[in-house]
Amino acid sequence: MMFNTGETVSLIICFVTFFCILEQSGNSSAELQTNEQFEIYVLADRLIDVLPYNYEDPAWRKLLESPPPGKVILADKDIEAYNWEDQEIILDSSSSERLIGLKLIEKSFIVYLGKRPLFGGSFIERGSARAINYPVIYIDKSRSHVVFQLWPIHGMFASYRELKNATIKRRIELADVMRHFRTLGKLR
Repeated sequence: MMFNTGETVSLIICFVTFFCILEQSGNSSAELQTNEQFEIYVLADRLIDVLPYNYEDPAWRKLLESPPPGKVILADKDIEAYNWEDQEIILDSSSSERLIGLKLIEKSFIVYLGKRPLFGGSFIERGSARAINYPVIYIDKSRSHVVFQLWPIHGMFASYRELKNATIKRRIELADVMRHFRTLGKLR
């Protein structure tokens, strides 16, 4: 069976296209595991008064591995963008409207990527006098969209960027989260 030059070129183009499609689908599944979703799970019980001050306390690991009842309040679909430099999660319009009425202050949370708990903490007000040495989320409602500001500790810094302790920052600055939001096209 003989092919002319035009048929040969067409076959080569088909094979190259086929292999490119295969390679892209393989890469995308490696970069973003389709069953993984970023979620913030809020615990039903008010635990802020009983959580250990020290984030290295084994009780934190136990809480992350066996969380009490609660519900997911935020997932990938609710997030417009993740501002990595300032550790801010900018909610989309409909999620902003839905979450603005929830009473989250002093509720505790766990952040998940897929089924894997990444870290836990509590929602608090920025000006709170609580001594908290574990992750917190401040809720900024002053912008057009609600913004969750993630901090590895409660601090009186003017901005997240002023926090210089890299060890503390690594509690929430996780490469898997950055990669996840980059893959979704939502990383700023």
